[in-house]
Amino acid sequence: MLRKMLVPVVLALVLSTSPGFATTARYGHTDARSGVLKPGCHNYRYHWVIKNIPDDGWMIETFLVDPDRQMIASGAFGAPVDAKQDRKIFRFCRNVTRPGRFKIRAKLTWWEDGEKQIAWMKPSYFRLKRPR
Repeated sequence: MLRKMLVPVVLALVLSTSPGFATTARYGHTDARSGVLKPGCHNYRYHWVIKNIPDDGWMIETFLVDPDRQMIASGAFGAPVDAKQDRKIFRFCRNVTRPGRFKIRAKLTWWEDGEKQIAWMKPSYFRLKRPR
C-alpha cells in the first residue's frame, strides 16, 4: 500500500526538479499590462522578447493561466514569420474566468548545432480586475 502511494510522489518530485521543467530569463521574457476584465469576449495584448538564440528555426508557445490555474488561451509563433520581439493577443471570454492574477507561461524551442533545445521562460503575471 505504501509503495503504491510513494510512486506518484517520487515521480512528481523527479519531474518537477528535472532541468526540463526549470524556468529561466536567459532566453527572454513575456509581459502584459494589468487592466479590466471586460464583459463578453475580448482581446488582451501581451508581448515577448526572445534573446540569445539563433534568428531562424525557433518557436514560442504561450499559455495563459487564469486565477483558478486553468489554461484559458494559448498561441504558437515562430521564425521566419514572427519577430523575436512581438506583440500578440489572447482572446477569451469573461464567462470562462474571473478577475484576479493571471500568469503567462512560454515554452521556447530552437535548433542549435543540430540539436533541439527547449527552455521555459520565467512566467510573467498581470491582474485583471472587475469593471467599475
